[in-house]
Amino acid sequence: MVGSRVLAFGATRPAGICLLRDCLYRNHETVAFARNPSKIPADFASNPLLRDEGRTNRHRSPLPGRTQARVVVSLLGPNQIRGIQPEMYSDFYKALFSQMRAHGVRRIFAMATLSFEVPEDRFSLQRLLVVGLVRAVVPGGYQTVHRICAAFFQEEEEGIDWALFRIAGIPEGLDEKSRREDR
Repeated sequence: MVGSRVLAFGATRPAGICLLRDCLYRNHETVAFARNPSKIPADFASNPLLRDEGRTNRHRSPLPGRTQARVVVSLLGPNQIRGIQPEMYSDFYKALFSQMRAHGVRRIFAMATLSFEVPEDRFSLQRLLVVGLVRAVVPGGYQTVHRICAAFFQEEEEGIDWALFRIAGIPEGLDEKSRREDR
C-alpha cells in the first residue's frame, strides 16, 4: 500500500537541503536516501518526520514500496567534470521506474538542466552559449542529462506521472532564517 511519504534522492546537495527543509516545514513525512548522510543538517536529525535510509541501508536502494512513498523527488545528476558514466543515472532511473510501478508509486519529480530542451523553450542566446559550453567542457554530463530525460522520461514512463524541473541559483547553506524570509 502506498503511503503519504516523499522519497528524496540527492537530499544532501543544496537543492536537496532546500527540499528537505520545505517538506518538513509542510509536515510531510520524508525518507531521504543520501550517499553521505553526515551532510544532512543536524537540525533535521531530531525531526520525527525525517527518516534517513542512507544511514541504515547504505548498500540497498530504498524501494518505493518499502518506504511507503507516495511521491519520489529526485535531484540526482552528475556533479563532477571528469569520469562521468552517462549510463549510471539512466540505469538508476530505469530500475526506479520498474520499482515504482511494482509498488504502485505513480508520481516522480526529477531535476533536469538547460541541456535538455523542450518544445516550450524559447530561443535564448544565453541558453545556447551555456549549453554549448557544457557540451564542450563536460560532454559526459551533457550526455547523462540527455539519456535521463530523453530515453527514460519519454520512453519508459508508462504508468508514471512525471515532471522534469530546472533549478538554478540555489545558494549553498540556505539557513532557516533565510528560508522563512524568502518564503
